[in-house]
Amino acid sequence: MQAEKMDELKREITLLLEEHGIEQADSFKGKLDSITFIELIVALETRYDIMFETENLLLENYGTLEDICASVLERMEGRGAETEAVQDV
Repeated sequence: MQAEKMDELKREITLLLEEHGIEQADSFKGKLDSITFIELIVALETRYDIMFETENLLLENYGTLEDICASVLERMEGRGAETEAVQDV
């Protein structure tokens, strides 16, 4: 199940990157400028109803597609845990 989610995320995030003029690559180093990076983060937050903490908004933390996907998945899973905790109250 986790692998399926990761594959789906990779496809969707690749499309988002392409919309911002970023081609699929092993590394995004030198390909993402700060404005495009923030636009991508906002698009990801909107699309997946997640939130990136300000202290985590460092371009160097998101050098590969896998880095971006893992971060989105982590936040999606955290959101699910928060929802379950609220429902338990």
